Amino acid sequence: MNRRAVVTAAATAGLILVPTSAMADYAETEASVVFEEVSQNPFVFRATVDAGTEYEDGEDVTITVTSEDEDTPDSAIQIAGEQSASETLVDGGAVFETTITQVDTYDVVVTGPDGEVIGSAQVTFSGDDDGGVDDGTDDDGAGAGGGDGSLPDTGASNSTPLIIGAAVLLAAGAGAMVFARTRQTQA
Repeated sequence: MNRRAVVTAAATAGLILVPTSAMADYAETEASVVFEEVSQNPFVFRATVDAGTEYEDGEDVTITVTSEDEDTPDSAIQIAGEQSASETLVDGGAVFETTITQVDTYDVVVTGPDGEVIGSAQVTFSGDDDGGVDDGTDDDGAGAGGGDGSLPDTGASNSTPLIIGAAVLLAAGAGAMVFARTRQTQA
């Protein structure tokens, strides 16, 4: 009887572990940035960086904001008193809040530690409620940041394979129980 219990437990563990490891998601995710408007007058926008698997904690990402109008002073852009700022990635991300004080259109670029552009947007401060963030998507401010219209990878995936795997495990367990009961009554 003990041998049967051990064999059944081992078979059950094997049936659970093999499909689970086969369905594991080992895909790499690219870094992304989401731009969103925080307030108007003063105009404040936030750039939230998700490092994905592309960059590691402790590396710096940089945001650079430039005016399209050469006459706009640097002081109109306030990111820690500069036109650009760097943040160290912590828990796979970084957040930049930028205040714009002069009416104009600004280009915003977020780059990774390797200098590669993670995302960009165009920010317009009109002095009224008509300004905003244009990151190339149709949703007025929240997007992937690359301007390509795609959404960032959040790690969520289709659960259909997990449901099918669970059903197969239940069927295998039921079959093993029926087989064991049949052998037990024949003995």
